[in-house]
Amino acid sequence: KQLANGGFLVGPVGYGGVQRLIAYEKRASKLIERAICDVRFVKLLGEYGFEQ
Repeated sequence: KQLANGGFLVGPVGYGGVQRLIAYEKRASKLIERAICDVRFVKLLGEYGFEQ
């Protein structure tokens, strides 16, 4: 409901390891789903990230 017509929502989908980057576009009040590519989550380490 919050995504306006013509808006996009992009995010990784899946658990651990390789995930799929999915883009959703809202057109005429319907969501169009498109797989973009495979991605991998890498933890941010250091001062602003995870301890280990």
